[in-house]
Amino acid sequence: MTTESEPGAQAVSLARLVQGRIPALSFEAAAIKTAGASPVPRRNRAAFQRAHAEGALLFVLNEGTDVRVEAKDAQGLATLAGKKKADLEASAEELTSRKFRDAVYAALALLP
Repeated sequence: MTTESEPGAQAVSLARLVQGRIPALSFEAAAIKTAGASPVPRRNRAAFQRAHAEGALLFVLNEGTDVRVEAKDAQGLATLAGKKKADLEASAEELTSRKFRDAVYAALALLP
């Protein structure tokens, strides 16, 4: 992602990278599948990095575009789509590899 080592600095670098690419894209909506709260509080690095990345993306999308932006956990996106979580997960699995499943899951939630 960046050469920064602090999560906050990484988030700023990510925001700058995304901000530079936004003008070249054409889209009507953006969805982010957030990690949601862990049932067991954890202070691991991956959770902090993901939260910072989600925040950076939300900031850039809200400040730099006029599109609809939704950031919800898996259940929230399924509710938004009017589907059961398991059904939306199955659709995402059918359409893509494991690597892109969260992104496809989020995108499916905003399809008409």
